[in-house]
Amino acid sequence: MGGVLALCVSAEAQRDPYTQPLPFRVLGAGVTMTPPQVDYDLEKQDTLKIGDQAVNRETVKVELLTVREFEGSGAYNDDAPEGPVLIVTYPEALVPANAEVEFITRAGQVLHAFSVTSEDIKSWKEKSKPWKLKKNFQFLRADFVRTAARVLEYQSAFRVCLGTSGEMSYTRLCTGEMEIAAGRAGAKRLSLLPVLARPARVIFQQDDVGLKAKVAVDPKSPVQFFAETAEGFTYEFGGYPEPLILTDFVETKSGQIQLVSESVKPTVPVIDVNPDQDGLVTRVFMWQQTIGDFRKYWRMNIAKEAPTVFMPAKGGGIYRYDFTLEKVPTEDQRLYIYKRSPLGTYANGPTIQGIVPAGVKLSSKELKVSVDKDGEFDWDVQALHRGEHNQSELLIDNKGKRYKAYYEIYKGFPREISARMSGLLGFEGKFILNGELAFNYWFEDIFGWPNYWLSRQRWGASAKAFQSLSEFKFGRSSGTMKSQTVDLKYRLSPGLWGRDESWGGLMSYDSFEYDIYKADKLGFGFFWARSMPKIFDELFNLLPFMRYPKWVDLEFVYYSMFLNSSVALPINPPEGQGNWALNFHGKVLWTKNFFGEAGFGIRQYDWTQTSGVLAGTNTPATQRFLFGLFYGTAGLGYSF
Repeated sequence: MGGVLALCVSAEAQRDPYTQPLPFRVLGAGVTMTPPQVDYDLEKQDTLKIGDQAVNRETVKVELLTVREFEGSGAYNDDAPEGPVLIVTYPEALVPANAEVEFITRAGQVLHAFSVTSEDIKSWKEKSKPWKLKKNFQFLRADFVRTAARVLEYQSAFRVCLGTSGEMSYTRLCTGEMEIAAGRAGAKRLSLLPVLARPARVIFQQDDVGLKAKVAVDPKSPVQFFAETAEGFTYEFGGYPEPLILTDFVETKSGQIQLVSESVKPTVPVIDVNPDQDGLVTRVFMWQQTIGDFRKYWRMNIAKEAPTVFMPAKGGGIYRYDFTLEKVPTEDQRLYIYKRSPLGTYANGPTIQGIVPAGVKLSSKELKVSVDKDGEFDWDVQALHRGEHNQSELLIDNKGKRYKAYYEIYKGFPREISARMSGLLGFEGKFILNGELAFNYWFEDIFGWPNYWLSRQRWGASAKAFQSLSEFKFGRSSGTMKSQTVDLKYRLSPGLWGRDESWGGLMSYDSFEYDIYKADKLGFGFFWARSMPKIFDELFNLLPFMRYPKWVDLEFVYYSMFLNSSVALPINPPEGQGNWALNFHGKVLWTKNFFGEAGFGIRQYDWTQTSGVLAGTNTPATQRFLFGLFYGTAGLGYSF
C-alpha cells in the first residue's frame, strides 16, 4: 500500500526511529495556484511556442537517412545499419504515447501508416545505444524502405502527422509539405518543400484569435486549439486540462521550491519518487497486485522567482500553472514520524508518534495532539471514511507564521458477513447441498496496545457455520450434517484485510455433528491472502460482471486434538487420512461494501468414537467415522 509519507527526501530534522517525513499542504495556506492556462506564441510566424515547447522545422523532423548521414561528423559505432532508416524527431511532450504516424497526401489519402507505442520508443532507443549517437531523436524505423513503397514512389507532396485520439481528446502534430527527393547516388530521401510565405494563424475554441496569448481555461470544460506556422507545420489538440495535484511543496536549503505531485509528469525531467518495485519474475508471470494504491509520484525543483510548471494533458496539449508565494514552509519546519507508521487503519483516530523541530508548536482542529518535554508528539489521526484515503491535518506555528502538514491513511473494513450455498461431493459419491453463514473480524490492535509485532493490525477472528439442507444416508447412519468453526488468525505482516497481502498462522476450533457422530477438534494451520494476481485478473475481466477488484485467500488447517473424551484418532489409520481442511476462496468487490464470492476446498474427517458397550459385555462399543468431501461454494457478502 502506497502513501505520501515516502515522498520527501530531506533528512534535515529526522532521527531514528522518526524518519518518515510529513508533507506540507500549502494551497490556501500561503500559496495560490492559477487555473490551467494555454500559453502560446506564434508571432515569429515560423515557430510556435506552446508552453515551453517549440514547433518548427528544427524541432519536428522526419528524415530518411543513413545513420552516418544523420550523425554527420560525430563518432558512432559500426554496428549501426548501413542502409537508410526513417528517423523521427519531435518534442515528446506534445504527442502522447501510443501515437499513429501517417503519411497523408494533399487530398487526404493515407499513403502509409504505423503505430508507435511508448514501449516501441524505449526499445528503439535501447537498440541504438551501441551506435553511440550524439544527436537526439524520438524513434526510428529500419524497415521503412521495405514497407513504405507507396511513399517512396509518390510523385507529389504529402505531410507526415503524428496523432492520438480518444473518446474525450485528440492531438495531432504535422510537418510542412514534403516530397521524395534524390540524395547522394540517386538514393531517395525525404525533403521539406519550399513554401510561399503565408500568414501564421491560431484558432482557439473555434475562433480565429491573436498570435500570442495566455488564456486561463475551465478545468471542467474541453479546450480546442489549432495553430499553423508560416511554413505549414501544424499542431492541434482538444480535450480537458490535466489537473496539477500538489502532494508536497517546500522551500529547500538552496532557496528553490521542491514540489511533489501524482499528476501527469511535466514537460521537464523529474525524479520518480516511488518507481515500480516489481521484480523481473513478477512482471514476466504477471503476478502483480491488483488492489492497492497505484499512484505514481514525481519530484521536481522550480525557481522561487519564477514558480511555473508546464504540464501535458494525457490526451494532448500543454497547460501552464503559475504560483503566487506569500509564505512557503522550509525543510527545517518539517515534521518526522515513526518509520513504521501505518498507511492503513480500521479505526478513526489511530495514534501516530513523531518529533517536533525546535521552536515549532503543534495543534489540531480535528483530533488531539500532545507534545512532551523531549519534543516527541502523539497525534490521533482523523479517518472518517471507509474505503477511501483520508487526510488529517496538523497546524504548525513557527516564527509568527502558520503552516499545515498532513497525513494520509486508508480506512478499511474490519468486518464482513456473508451467506453461501455449497455443493458437497463425498469421496463415496454422495452429493450434499449445504447452507452456510460466515463472519470475519480484524482488530486494529489489542486493547489499544500499539506494539508493531504483537498487536497492531495483526489479529483477526472468523466464524463459520454450515448445515446440510436435507438428511442424507451414509453407511448405516442418516441425518443432517452440521459444523461450526471458529478461527483465530495472526498476520505475519501488519495491514488491512482485503487490501494488503500477508501470510499468517491460525488456530481453529471445529465442532462437527452427524447422526451419532460428534467431535470437537482443535487444529493449527496457515493462511495466505492477497489481491488476485494480474494474470488471472485480466482473464476474469473478460466477463463484464467480473471487471471489479478481486481478493483471494487460501487456508489449510490440520486438526490434531479432540476435545471429547469419547473421540480419538484411529489406531494406525491408512496413509493420507486424518482430520484436515483445505480451502480456496475469492471475492469480487462490486462496490465498497457488497461483494460476490466463490470458492472450493477439500475436507477430511477420520476418528473413532466410543458410544455405549457391546451387547452382553462390558466392552466399549467403538465406531470409526471416515468421510471425505470436495465442495464448491458461492455467495454474497457485505463489508462494514
